Amino acid sequence: MHNEDVLSHTPQKEALFRLQKINRLPHSIMLVGPSGVGKYLLAKTLAKIIFCNNRKSLTQFNSCGECKSCHLIASGTHPDLYLIDCSDKENVSVDSIRELLNSIQMKPFIGGERVVIFNDVEKLSVTAANILLKTLEEPLSGTYFILVVENSAKLPSTVLSRCQKWFFASLDDESMRKILTDRYEIAADRLDALVEVLDGSLGDILSILDHTEKYEELSQRFDRILRGDLVEAINLASAIHKDKDGLEASLKFLLTIARKKMKIESDPNKSFHLSLYLSNIISAHSYIKDRNINSFYILQVIFEELILGFQGKSSSPLQISELMI
Repeated sequence: MHNEDVLSHTPQKEALFRLQKINRLPHSIMLVGPSGVGKYLLAKTLAKIIFCNNRKSLTQFNSCGECKSCHLIASGTHPDLYLIDCSDKENVSVDSIRELLNSIQMKPFIGGERVVIFNDVEKLSVTAANILLKTLEEPLSGTYFILVVENSAKLPSTVLSRCQKWFFASLDDESMRKILTDRYEIAADRLDALVEVLDGSLGDILSILDHTEKYEELSQRFDRILRGDLVEAINLASAIHKDKDGLEASLKFLLTIARKKMKIESDPNKSFHLSLYLSNIISAHSYIKDRNINSFYILQVIFEELILGFQGKSSSPLQISELMI
C-alpha cells in the first residue's frame, strides 16, 4: 500500500485531516458514494495517517511514507490494520466477522491505534451486520471503524445511526483525465472517449480497457436497432449475455452511445424513448448484478421497447423496474 494520492474530494479530505489533527476523528465513519470514485483509497489513506509515526508534522492528507508504520502498511504486514472485503463471500462469514470483532478486544500490537476497514459493507449478511452493530455501539478507545458503502440503504438503520456519514460524488472530468493519464498511461487521443464512457467512476475501468474494441461494434449495432431491426435486437441481447467478462463494459458502452444519440436527437418522441432506455439500462445493471436476473431476457425487452417507441407504437412505455416487481 504505497502512497497514492486521492484525487478530488478535497472538502472531505481537508475536514477528515483536520479532525484527525485535533484528535476528534469519529470512531465509526461511513464513506457513502458511487463505486470507483476513490472512497476505499481514501479510507486506506486515512488509516495510514492514523498510524503514521510522524502524523503530528503532516501538512496534507497523506502519510509520511518513511516511518516504521508506513513501511509495515506498504508491505501489507501492519498487525493493527484490518482490510475486510465484504464482497468476498467465501472469506467473510458470520463466524469470521465474530472472530475478528472478538480479536480486537485485545490491545493493539503497535502503539495505541487500530483501524478496521469494511469495503462494500452493504454486502454483509444481516446477521453479520448485527454482530458489527454491537461493536459499533460500544467503541473501543483507539479503534476506528471505516465502512465503505455504495448503497447505504441496504444496511440496517441501526448500523447507519452509529456512524458519521461522509458523502462522495462522482469524479470530475479533470480528475478522471489525470488518473487515466498518470496511472493507466492512456494516450491523449483516447482520453475524451474513456472519460465519457466511465462517467465519473473507475469501478469498471479494467473491464472497459480490456473491451474498448467493442465500442464501435456496439455503436453500429445500436444504430440498426434504432432503425427497427428486431432480429439485431435479439442477437445483440444474446451476444452481450454470453460474454460474461465483457458484460459490465457493454452496459457502460450502451449508456454512452445512447447519451450521444440524445444530444443530437431533435424528435421529442425519440428523445423521450432514449431517456427511458437510459433509465432502463441503469436499472438492468442493478437487476443483473444484484438479483442475478437473466441478462438476455432483460436486454431483449429493453431493445424491443426502444424499437416500439421509435416507431411510435408504444402507447404505454415500459419501465423495467415495473416489470421486475
